[in-house]
Amino acid sequence: MSYNLQLKKHYYIITGGPGSGKSTLLNALAAKGFATVAEAGRQIIQDELAWGGNAIHTGDRLAFREKMMAQSITDYLQQPEGDKPVFFDRGIPDLIGYSYLIQQPISQDYWQTTKALRYNPTIFMAPPWADIYEHDALRKQDFQEATDTYQAIKRGYLESEYRFTELPLASIDERVAFILHTIENDS
Repeated sequence: MSYNLQLKKHYYIITGGPGSGKSTLLNALAAKGFATVAEAGRQIIQDELAWGGNAIHTGDRLAFREKMMAQSITDYLQQPEGDKPVFFDRGIPDLIGYSYLIQQPISQDYWQTTKALRYNPTIFMAPPWADIYEHDALRKQDFQEATDTYQAIKRGYLESEYRFTELPLASIDERVAFILHTIENDS
């Protein structure tokens, strides 16, 4: 599917490897009244496991990637117009990085969608952080795979012509303050 160029400068992405504090950070931003969009992959995994599906990271990775792309596009297109910040737990360019991680070709549709549906050029990268990394019922990757994911996603964003700002290894309040200060100075 082809999309016309859209630049949503008030859409901010928080991304990185699994277990780097992204969801906790999004929850803190939501508690401050900001609009947030949950990570597509986590909900897909929950849904797939609930009905016995295999479109998950440890199963049919290509089907998982397709479902994440479809949900990421929907999430992008369904946000309200305006200029108030909306924070996304991952974005469409994450699927470019995920493709590198799983060593699969990237279709022209993926590249075209990534170039057409644009977020703020500055994205926030949560680096791997061993001190807070934990497994849970949906996060099966070990810390090395979390680090590899971070590197693949970083590559995907750079190749999609985004600039990244690495989040500090700091408390949630400090990370929130860092993000709000960065976007205030970005305006």
